[in-house]
Amino acid sequence: MKPWERVARAMQRAVPDRVPLYEMHIPPKIAAAILGRDPSQVMLHNPGAFFRLAAEGRVDLDKVNRRVAEELVSLYTKLGINWIRVVGAYTHVPREVKRLGEREWLVDGRLLV
Repeated sequence: MKPWERVARAMQRAVPDRVPLYEMHIPPKIAAAILGRDPSQVMLHNPGAFFRLAAEGRVDLDKVNRRVAEELVSLYTKLGINWIRVVGAYTHVPREVKRLGEREWLVDGRLLV
């Protein structure tokens, strides 16, 4: 049974060949280990990586969003997950980004932790 059929059958309360696998959020450190990358290089679920690029003035939204999508598909394919939760795209580049601490950022006047 293909993943879509498995998910559709489960949603219809029918019996699929096996329980469809689903994961809402895989943290960047775990994603990095699975993808064989440094955690700072993973864009999926990693606003810190996006803010670093924005602070350096090196954001190309199309490239960032494409990379997030590619990481998402690659990660879920490697894990054999049937149902992908599509994350929101980055829609604009912040005007002002300042790193305040390990996980604290001042982004366009808002404190993000």
